Amino acid sequence: MNYKPPHSFAERFVRGNLLGRLWGSANTFVGLTSSFLTLTALSVYEFGLYQLVLSALVLYGVFSVNLFDEVVQNDITRELGDNRKEKAKRLFTEIAFLKIGFGVVVTFALFFGADIVAKIYGKDIGSYIQVASFIAGLRAIRSIGELFLGAVVSLRGLGAAAVEEASKLVLVSWFFFFGGLSISTVLAATLVGVLISLVYVAMPFFREYRGFLRGVTASKEFVFKSIVKRYGPWLLLRSAVKKAAKPVQPWLIVTFLGTEAVALYALAANLITMVKGLFPAAASSLLAWEVNDFKRLSYIFGRGMKYSLLFGMVLAAAAFFFVPLVVGFLFPKYLSAIPLFTVFLVSVPFHGMQQLEMAVLTALREQKVLAARLFAEIAINFGLFILLAPFIGILAAGVGGVVPVIWRTWFLYRQIGKKYPVLGFPVGMFFSFDEDDRLLMRRALLEGRSFFRSATGRRRGG
Repeated sequence: MNYKPPHSFAERFVRGNLLGRLWGSANTFVGLTSSFLTLTALSVYEFGLYQLVLSALVLYGVFSVNLFDEVVQNDITRELGDNRKEKAKRLFTEIAFLKIGFGVVVTFALFFGADIVAKIYGKDIGSYIQVASFIAGLRAIRSIGELFLGAVVSLRGLGAAAVEEASKLVLVSWFFFFGGLSISTVLAATLVGVLISLVYVAMPFFREYRGFLRGVTASKEFVFKSIVKRYGPWLLLRSAVKKAAKPVQPWLIVTFLGTEAVALYALAANLITMVKGLFPAAASSLLAWEVNDFKRLSYIFGRGMKYSLLFGMVLAAAAFFFVPLVVGFLFPKYLSAIPLFTVFLVSVPFHGMQQLEMAVLTALREQKVLAARLFAEIAINFGLFILLAPFIGILAAGVGGVVPVIWRTWFLYRQIGKKYPVLGFPVGMFFSFDEDDRLLMRRALLEGRSFFRSATGRRRGG
């Protein structure tokens, strides 16, 4: 028996994106302010030492099960949607124990391994790493709550990172103005921030956990093992190929075009990433609640593809006019990066479409399809650059970046159509605006207005 989604898709989509943007902006602003105070107070040597300590926290990302977070979250949602709560509870319990286990191991490794590092690099860094070890452990515990909240599409845990940064900033500011800011006090402030964000996540987590899984007896089978066997090779392949390919582009550019071209590429790529970051997105766990009703999922997918294309065209047009003005005002010496940025803009209308395709495929547990595209994309990217660089210079990097995005959009849509023909939609829908479109636009506006009313404490009729 299928379990009806306990939420409105439109409400969670609109509010989730609005909240995500607000929390993300707050996190960026607060983080920049905290970094400014830290940079001002610490010497160059101290700041370098601080960065070394932070790099030790990467150890948890390496020795953890975080690689499986998305698919585990998706499978918990699918089990809840299929009303197999006992299996959902078992899977969540397993991932929670694994996260805690790896967190404890990394915390102990950092804490007791700090003495070895201190003998090589000085005693100060050893004590700093010991403080940082607890930060890694607490973040591992927090990620358990965030994963479950994501699985049940709760919006209450979205601000965890911003809450951590804001709490940290309060203490960093106090030490900066009154107590003397140092590496020790910055790390202490970070530790307190993580603790407060953990409490922030824990409150909605326990509420949602009781609502969904209270009184449920977990199944006896070991669920995570089957996930590793089913998804592990494809997830590892995707991760390895992405990490291996990422640093290649700058070295290709410097080899064919010189160091200055790398700077232009870096700025254009960062600008286009910021533009694409404005896209609204449907989380795979939100879509996973809909997979038992393919008619409804088809409707969501078709309309989503249409609106993603239209929104992307408007966004690209706006960026075409406004970004050069901003760059000219703030970074006039980098205006020569604008032609490359303009080429990158061609990919923007397709970005939201392929994002939605990937979310749908994740919800449908099609990790093999998501991995199958990577080698062709990399070959197209690097091949086009090497072929065109002697003729059009740095613009070849733009062509090499745009064509794979368009190819990916086509390839993923084709795979979805082959495996799930019911999800297809008529191409003519892109060129029409019917009553359904008007109703959806009206609903989106109402949800947005309702969100801002609630955020400002206003009520209808108030």
